Amino acid sequence: MKFHIAKTALVSLLIAFGAGSLHAQNQNLLDIDALVEQTRADFAKRGLTLTAEQETKMRLEHRQALMKAQILQNALSGQGNPLARPQMPMVVANQPPAFTTETLAARVSQLPAPEPVQVHPRRDGFELNGVRVLDPEGKISRYSVNSATGDYTYLVERTDGTRLIKRGRGSQTPAFLIATVNGRAGYWSVRAVDGQSSDGDMYALSPHGLVVMREDAAFEYVAGNAIRSFVLPKGWTPVPLQRGDISGTRFMLVEKSAEARPAAGSPSSIFQSLKRLTGSEVAEDYALLNLDTGKLVKLAIDIVGKNVVRMSDCRKQNAVVNVCNQASSFESLWGTDGTPNSWHYYWRVVWMDTPEGPMANSNQPLSLEIRTLSLRLGKEMGAFRRPLGIANWMVTPGPAGTYGLTAQLAFAAHKVADVRKLLDTAPDWTGMVADGVVIAGVSEKDVASLPVATAAKPTVANAPVAEAAAPK
Repeated sequence: MKFHIAKTALVSLLIAFGAGSLHAQNQNLLDIDALVEQTRADFAKRGLTLTAEQETKMRLEHRQALMKAQILQNALSGQGNPLARPQMPMVVANQPPAFTTETLAARVSQLPAPEPVQVHPRRDGFELNGVRVLDPEGKISRYSVNSATGDYTYLVERTDGTRLIKRGRGSQTPAFLIATVNGRAGYWSVRAVDGQSSDGDMYALSPHGLVVMREDAAFEYVAGNAIRSFVLPKGWTPVPLQRGDISGTRFMLVEKSAEARPAAGSPSSIFQSLKRLTGSEVAEDYALLNLDTGKLVKLAIDIVGKNVVRMSDCRKQNAVVNVCNQASSFESLWGTDGTPNSWHYYWRVVWMDTPEGPMANSNQPLSLEIRTLSLRLGKEMGAFRRPLGIANWMVTPGPAGTYGLTAQLAFAAHKVADVRKLLDTAPDWTGMVADGVVIAGVSEKDVASLPVATAAKPTVANAPVAEAAAPK
């Protein structure tokens, strides 16, 4: 059942605000606790029960009604422009939270037992084990799922501009509200239903809540827990697009800050780019940061790749060549032709929680190789390698918390069914080489000893060994 403040009551409230006085009946509208108790009593008369989620919706809509009334009062009294919409909604003073942190923790504890799920993306919402997850309040624009446990959160964008974050587990129980998000790009304010709040430049969902980020700090909110703050290492800053499970793995993607890199266009920057193109220097502009220990797992990904170049003011020189007078460079997930910008950091690394601990898969260096990393053990292995580069690859959740890895190599797609086994059985893994393409774990030194386009099983003497070294 969906709640709304009655139109007649809301009109009375607005008129009372505009007139500068309140009658006793309108005063009751300002007392949300009294309104909730009255609704609970009305429900009881009809043999119904007011649920915690319904109460939360009542309190949120009551808060929105008061904010609209305040805006109208300011307009009628000549304060401000009645046509101007405030960029940040005002929070009503002394507004009690819908839940305490303890009651919210109890609500989380009532979720179904954790179990592995398979996730399938949809344009609106997503699927868990073949069951579509949708929300009646608006379109699901973002979500984060832990496939090993079934925990998830998603972001609902309502038509009135309100953003809601909901938490759930599995496909059989509806998600419930844990926080609201207000603001605009570059400035966001998150308010949890238990009254905790955090402001930042960007935010990212995690299966247990979300992380609000600033230039050198992060604030993690897990439903039912107090907000935790983390200071980032000097020279590193968070990125707005996180393609991994932050709460489950405890890792977050960061990039080198502007102060830690040569100034764009400077001789040092040009010299560095030349060294990276020739292979004499490996780019390490991104890293996975362990929020609990502060340690970095550096990734061979260049920051330059996140930008695309758009040409303009062009004229046709011949059937093949166009001559353009202007070019603009800007960050984009998509190329100018509408296809994914595969050099952008978002497409280059994905990390997840598994029963054996956190793992990551990344396309590095220079998009030549897909590597699998155990973030807990520091073990690393090459899954696919192609001298001409690998543009298309994906990680797909499988049964019982497993993850498969698929890569498009030349004109054929190849798949590792379980990336965990790639690390566990690396010395005995069967590899194949075809036209310089390395498939499923064969190292470069083994390429020369293997016949082209045939399967080969490395011997103990030449088998690639994944060292259990500490992360770089």
